[in-house]
Order: sequence, then C-alpha cells, then structure tokens
Amino acid sequence: MKTDIPTTEPTRPIIALEPQQPTYRILIVDDKWTNRQLLIKLLSPLGFKLQEASNGREAIEMWDSFEPHLIWMDMRMPVMNRYEATKYIKATTKGQATAIIALTASIFEEERAIVLSAGCDDFIRKPFREAEIFETMSKHMGLRYVMAEPTTIPVIDLPSSVTPSDLLLL
Repeated sequence: MKTDIPTTEPTRPIIALEPQQPTYRILIVDDKWTNRQLLIKLLSPLGFKLQEASNGREAIEMWDSFEPHLIWMDMRMPVMNRYEATKYIKATTKGQATAIIALTASIFEEERAIVLSAGCDDFIRKPFREAEIFETMSKHMGLRYVMAEPTTIPVIDLPSSVTPSDLLLL
C-alpha cells in the first residue's frame, strides 16, 4: 500500500536584492536588544540601511531624522508605547509614506484589529518565520529578491544488499 506524503517545494534562501533598487532604510524598534539583533542579522547582509530604537520616543526621533521606508515596531515598549508612536508618525504627511509593521508575541486575533486601527500597515506574530519578514517587506515596499540556486542531491541506485566495499566506493 503506497501512502502519498504531501511535499512542499523547499524555499530557496534570499541572497540579495535584485539590482537597480534603491538603498532601503529600515528602522527596527524593540525594547529587547536580542530581538533587534535578530532582525539586524537577517536584513543587514542584503544591504539595507538599518537603525534601531528601544522605545517609542526614540522611534519617533529616529524616524524623523532617518526617514525609513519601513519600521518594524514591537508592540510592547517602555517610555512611549507603540500605539502612541505609530499614531504620531501616521498623523504626518511624511509618516503616511512609511510602512509600519507590528511585531507581537500576542496570540489573540483581536490584537490584529487594534494594531491596524492604531495605524500599522501590517501585523506579524513572534516568533516569525524568515520568509514572513521578506514577504511582508516585498508587499509593502515592492522589493524584489535574488534567490539562491536550488541544490540537487544526486540519487544513487544502491543494490538491495550493500557491502562495506560498496560503501567505500561511495
């Protein structure tokens, strides 16, 4: 009896941005250093200009001077929360051109409505998948990526019984 196992096409890693695109500026806002570093390590090899902030007040100051194309905004932060910072940024003409994507550890679906009503353009739950980050950036900034070439593993037709000398040939 043969059982069909559904397979998904493996995702190829993104290795670069396609040529002829501008240098995109991205602001990463999270009160936890490790969370900011995770996004920095993911995005910096692709040539993005990155800045980081640890609270909503810093985010507004950085946004005003850095003028990022996109902000990754953690949901819960000290000093000034993400809702206040997002509303402040989106209330300006310049802020309308900035995509703000909420990153949250919340499991509640109603959180999505609250985040979007505060002015965020999108919402991703933590822990996120790498592909989600790149798909969301493409959706909101029109990014195009260069993907790694697929690798193939050669299939070796082995006899039904394998001897140690057969293995040495491999």
